[in-house]
Amino acid sequence: MTKLEKDLIKKFGITEDEYWCLRQNLRQTGYITYKNLEEFKCLAWYFDGDEGMALIKHCCNVHAVDGFTIQLIECNYCDIDYDAMESIIEEFKTFDHEYDKYMDEQEALEELKLNSDRYKKALYMDDSDDEYHEEYANM
Repeated sequence: MTKLEKDLIKKFGITEDEYWCLRQNLRQTGYITYKNLEEFKCLAWYFDGDEGMALIKHCCNVHAVDGFTIQLIECNYCDIDYDAMESIIEEFKTFDHEYDKYMDEQEALEELKLNSDRYKKALYMDDSDDEYHEEYANM
């Protein structure tokens, strides 16, 4: 097993036994996903059940969020069925919506914090000398 395979097993949170079952399952294909909104990272690790594996990465250099990159993992080919590919693309599109919502929430929290800091500063200004008294704000 290569370092890349070990790293992927860890990132996707599966055991080595689960990995081998996915990789050598001659009865069906499948994929697992990794999503991290903070890193803006969404990956699908696809297994064709006959030793073929591909890491499908959300976003790419050429098409940005309107495309993806496919990297073969320790194989020369990987057969991907239409339904699985459509499902993976749908997961990527859903991730884009989740990320947009996440970023809106982060911006709202930042604005709330900024407004809170402004309020504290205004609240703890001493009218007589127009100086901010940080010792009062931290009470």
